[in-house]
Amino acid sequence: MIALPPKGRRTAWRIGELADSHGLAASTIRDLIRSGRLPAYRVGRALLVKADDWERYLARHRVGGRE
Repeated sequence: MIALPPKGRRTAWRIGELADSHGLAASTIRDLIRSGRLPAYRVGRALLVKADDWERYLARHRVGGRE
């Protein structure tokens, strides 16, 4: 049986959606992908970033503070 993600939790982002929702330029996300720092997957013409990969990227680049 395939496990579905919790309702309301995103499993992947399109480049533009990810950029818009986090206040970044789409070119910034593309640069991260191109440099190999952020994995992405091509599905048809769309380039997708898995939500888990994005969260891992953010965790690796966390600056100060507490969780």
